[in-house]
Amino acid sequence: PHAHPHALAYASVHPAQAAAVRAQAHANAQARAREEEKLQKERRIEHYKQMLREMDLTPFSMWERVKGKMINDRRFTDVPKKERRGIFEDFVRNQATEMQQSKQEAKEGFAALLKEADLDAKSTLEEFTKRHGEDKRFSGLEEKQREAMFAAHLKPMVEEYEKAKREKQERREKAFLEMLKETRGLRPGDRWQDVKRYVRDDRRYEGVRHG
Repeated sequence: PHAHPHALAYASVHPAQAAAVRAQAHANAQARAREEEKLQKERRIEHYKQMLREMDLTPFSMWERVKGKMINDRRFTDVPKKERRGIFEDFVRNQATEMQQSKQEAKEGFAALLKEADLDAKSTLEEFTKRHGEDKRFSGLEEKQREAMFAAHLKPMVEEYEKAKREKQERREKAFLEMLKETRGLRPGDRWQDVKRYVRDDRRYEGVRHG
């Protein structure tokens, strides 16, 4: 049988095309290999970081003191030796930053809860705890921090309340003195029991504490 014209045409150029195809295929294979190697490295590093998270490290953890705890963990040995310490120190620095951010967010959350609670000068921390103790924004702070922020939030309210109470009492005392001046029949040396008979029906008398 005779060859198809298209097959003959392909055969005439096939060697050059085949070389190009082989070169492209090789380049693609290398690219895939590099990408796979990159992904494997990223996975090894992520596994290493997961191990670090499980160790409950603090921002003050030192490489020389903790590396001995990791040498038997494959997630540690899978990472090239020259990269292990750098990753560890970056992790610890980032942890310090994350802890600071977490604390700040916790403070902001508790501050928002205080504003939402509609507190006044007579509010107590005990009452506030009973009403909002189950809120995540409440439990996000340590007890001493809650106490300090609660007191700071109430301070201007308490000061305003005490100021208003003093001013009210001063007005009552002034009115009481004016009442005494206006009351006829009072003489120096009068007993208080006698004075009360003159003024006990005046509302200004009831406005001041007396015996």
